[in-house]
Amino acid sequence: MTEAEQRRQDYRKTMMLTESLPKIIIRMAAPSIVSFLITSIYNLADTFFVSSLGTNATAAVSVNASLDQIIMMAGSMLAVGAAFPGCWAPGRRSGPAGSSPSPFSPPWLSARW
Repeated sequence: MTEAEQRRQDYRKTMMLTESLPKIIIRMAAPSIVSFLITSIYNLADTFFVSSLGTNATAAVSVNASLDQIIMMAGSMLAVGAAFPGCWAPGRRSGPAGSSPSPFSPPWLSARW
């Protein structure tokens, strides 16, 4: 591990142990929120331009937008579930981070723990 990676890991550990919970939640949730907003704006623009092709095309784009949101939510759920054991271990101050797999993590992620 390089010195920069070690500093970043130490900063994150200090942040998790010392900062207030609302501040941590906002900081950790911001990338997902921005991603969902960008996808929603893209889907709205896509629906606007496809609406000139007719109702069938608009319906197809609308169904695709819903499916896209469901896939993104499932991915976020798996990512949070897979990261949970690694975040919990420093709070307990025992054992290495990620010492046990999460029930929400996919098998290929669980195998490395």
